[in-house]
Amino acid sequence: MLIEVLFNIPGMGRLGWESIEQKDFPTLMALTYIEAIVVMLSILLSDLLYVWADPRISFESQGTSA
Repeated sequence: MLIEVLFNIPGMGRLGWESIEQKDFPTLMALTYIEAIVVMLSILLSDLLYVWADPRISFESQGTSA
């Protein structure tokens, strides 16, 4: 967001900054929701790629846990 504001680059960060300045709460909520979805999908993708890169890793349970 800081880079987009400093260098006047249009993007999601700049939209977020302008929404903060204008107190546009619905846009801020939508941006937060989109960013949360992107983060969750990125974490899922990194987990799947980690299993693919190292076959010793498994998501199956190794035993009983409390």
